[in-house]
Parts: sequence; C-alpha cells; structure tokens
Amino acid sequence: MKLLFIVFLFLITNIISFSQAIFNTSSDLIQAEYNFAADAKESGVRDSFLKFIADDGILFRPHPVNGKEFLSKQEKRPGLLLWYPSFSIVSEAGDLGFNTGPWEFKRTADDSSIAFGNFVTVWKKQKDGSWKFLIDVGNSNAKPDKEIPALVSGDLEEKKNKIMIEYSESAKEDLFNTEKMFSELSVEQNLSEAYKNYTFEKSMYIRDEYFPLIGKEISIFLESQNSTQSWETLGGLVSASNDLGYTYGKITNWKNKEKSESENALYYLRCWVKDNGNWKILIDVANVIPEEKE
Repeated sequence: MKLLFIVFLFLITNIISFSQAIFNTSSDLIQAEYNFAADAKESGVRDSFLKFIADDGILFRPHPVNGKEFLSKQEKRPGLLLWYPSFSIVSEAGDLGFNTGPWEFKRTADDSSIAFGNFVTVWKKQKDGSWKFLIDVGNSNAKPDKEIPALVSGDLEEKKNKIMIEYSESAKEDLFNTEKMFSELSVEQNLSEAYKNYTFEKSMYIRDEYFPLIGKEISIFLESQNSTQSWETLGGLVSASNDLGYTYGKITNWKNKEKSESENALYYLRCWVKDNGNWKILIDVANVIPEEKE
C-alpha cells in the first residue's frame, strides 16, 4: 500500500506538469474548489454542498439522487471535512472541468483526522459565469505517508479566448457508445485488456482501500483481480468543445463471462478526455453499493 502511494505521489506530480503543458487548466475553476472547501470549513458540509451544487447535480446516497433535494431534507451534522485540488482540467470551451485531490475528516478542528481518501468533482460553468458542481464522488483509503502537492490557482495563466457554444447530443451519444463498447470488451476479453484500450499513461483509477493507481499500474492491478465486469451508463455530459466529458452509472461484477451470476455492484464516475481523436478515461472512480437491509 505504501509503495503504491509513493508511485502515485511521483506520477501525480508529473500529471500536474503535463496538465499545464498540454491540457487546459483554469485558475477560476481551481479557485472554485478552494472556495468550496473554505466554505465547508466555515459553514459545514451540508450547507456548503447546497451552495455549490448545481440544480441538477447528482450525489450517491448511496444511489444517485438529486443533490439539492436530498441535502435540503438532511439535518446539519458535526464534523470537519477538509480537501484541496491536486489536479485540474477544463475543456477548451471553458464550460466543463474536473478537479481531484485528497480529503480528510475530523470530528472537530482540534481532533486528529480519522478518515482519508480522494475526491473527484465535475464542475460546469453557469450562465452567470460561476462554477457549480454536477457530481462528486470519492474513495476512502489509509492515511497517506506524504502530503500530495496542491494546485495553486494563482500559478496558472488563464486562457482568455474561451467561448460558450451549443452542446451536441450527438457528441454525448458518441461517448455513451464508447462506454458500451468498453463494457462489451471487458466481457469478451477481460477487464485488464479492456482498460488497456481505454486508458493512457495519465489515467487515474480510484477505488476504496487503495491509493489511486496511474497508467500501467491499472492493468497490472486488474490482472490480479481476475474479475469480469459490465456496466450501464445512467447519465453524463460532453463539453461544448467535444474534448472533455463524464459518465456515471452502475457496474456489475460477474462470477463468469456468461454473466449468469453476479457478485456485487458499484456506482462509478468516469471523466473522459479526447486523446488523438479518441475518448480515453482520465479518471475512473467507483464505490461498492451497500446491500439492502431486509
């Protein structure tokens, strides 16, 4: 586990440099994440999530629900959730972006942290120019041995030529078809081979109890799992510039390739990026769906 984190720390630093050189980054999107985290520290998790989630934003509780409707019915709970972005990417159109980084939880500000993990948040720019998040998912893992470098919004040069254009349903359909082919390949061949086809050297794979895996580490890990999976896409969006997109849905773990008997199920979020004209997974995060209590 510690070795995996060291590998992750080295590679995530490279990803940050890569993102600033090739991927589009946005200082105001990064600042939105810091504003969100600061508000949660001051106002509490429920109130800050209500403030920063989009009207159609999704949360998993544990099933996907409208976040605003769900949170508005919940009582405010004690506890301090802390986080910051270590990686960020925004579309060429400047309308859609992803942030990811570490989080930790404390019962009070004076207590030591008792839980750790990584978050993935999908953000969409609103008509008034503000950022609101569409979906937020994370994992839990052991306490990291070293601090993951944070992104600082002031270090980035903001692109000035971003424009808003119409969204394309055909672009979203193309991404959904990619997911369908990805799912079919995972059953026809195996999960490791499928991920090799739809990831690249900067891809991140995030699951509970594990530190994030990067690039080739993903297929090596999946080879050791000997698992068969298929998935159903439940929703998603593609940026107006058709270079960034996300999907979320339900993964089923099967005991055999015939899909005659399932083991368990997970909800996933995938952040996609166009790589040489093809959709590739940039970030893949999923959590096991708890069994229903009778």
